[in-house]
Amino acid sequence: IEVLWLHSDPLDPDDPIQSMGVVDNDGDGVPAFLDPNDHSVDADGDGFGDAYEVVAGTDPSDAMSRPPLGDINDDGQANNMDAIMIHVYTLGLIDDMERFGYADLHVNGYINNMDALVLFYWTLGHTPTLPVYP
Repeated sequence: IEVLWLHSDPLDPDDPIQSMGVVDNDGDGVPAFLDPNDHSVDADGDGFGDAYEVVAGTDPSDAMSRPPLGDINDDGQANNMDAIMIHVYTLGLIDDMERFGYADLHVNGYINNMDALVLFYWTLGHTPTLPVYP
């Protein structure tokens, strides 16, 4: 987020933005002055990280405002049916998945069974937020 909005490097201590004291208490990539709750990586508790919600254009302080990540079948929610669709796609049984862009839950540039596994774990509550960065 800092790179996109402030055009700065969060890892460079000599970056002018860093020297101005930009703070990110929860380490989610959203500076404190933009983060609705800078002590939680998921301020609204909807299972999507604040930084991802900001980039996706949804409201990180509103649990009803969710990005479509993981919602492969376009039913308004990411669930086990979507994970099954990702798995079936990786087996080659689905040629074209319209919502392919929402399937890369592991955010590595590839759609594979790891994405299906991440979504299964998320629906069970074993993965606290989406997406999962490698």
